[in-house]
Amino acid sequence: MNTNQLFGPNHNLFRELAAKETIHAIHQWTCGIVRKISEALQQQPKRNGYIEIVKAYMDQNYHLDLSVETISEQVNLHHAYLSRMFKQEVGKTLLEYLTVKRLEASKVLLRETDHTITEIAANIGYNNANSFIRFFKRYEGLTPGDYRKANG
Repeated sequence: MNTNQLFGPNHNLFRELAAKETIHAIHQWTCGIVRKISEALQQQPKRNGYIEIVKAYMDQNYHLDLSVETISEQVNLHHAYLSRMFKQEVGKTLLEYLTVKRLEASKVLLRETDHTITEIAANIGYNNANSFIRFFKRYEGLTPGDYRKANG
């Protein structure tokens, strides 16, 4: 939000301040400005609001080829800022969160469908079944096929 949005396009704060003749008048005017800014900030989405939007976006789109940059574009924040904020709020990086989401989705598909490993890999955002198998084994300690046998 900029000053034009907050005070209007023809509002000149410096001219208004210069017109104040007493300390009391300046104090009253400043308090009004601070109150208006505070109210505007309270109406803007909170940091947690951004995090919830990002989590919902990843939960719904984990099967796409997502990067930190494409995720940050969804909330119009710089990727480095969003990454820091997400890590502070969630305790995981964006990509760690996405990895867990993909892993959980793959486990459901392995247990509840007869899809091939290649199909499951594609369904959760992996273009290469071998990459998916390595990913799955690294996090679960067994291959997707072995997981399916043990949990199917």
